[in-house]
Amino acid sequence: MSTSITETTHHPAVKSEARSKAFSFDNLIEKLSTLDRAPTLEEINGWMLEVRIDAADIHPHLGFKAATYARHRVFRNDYAELLLLC
Repeated sequence: MSTSITETTHHPAVKSEARSKAFSFDNLIEKLSTLDRAPTLEEINGWMLEVRIDAADIHPHLGFKAATYARHRVFRNDYAELLLLC
């Protein structure tokens, strides 16, 4: 099983307006770190549509297990947790 990622896939239904509001993976973590309450599902969905993640962003968190998946914590506070599933 390969652990390398060669390209980033973007959701084809994302409109150009949403793409113009795009922000980085680090910006997402910063946004989560400043939360003072649990985010709504609508907020989370909007962030996931806007964030642009490349292979370098997730490389430090990659790790695979044979015959199962692995969860790797990227960020956690009292209001949110960001996991990378491999």
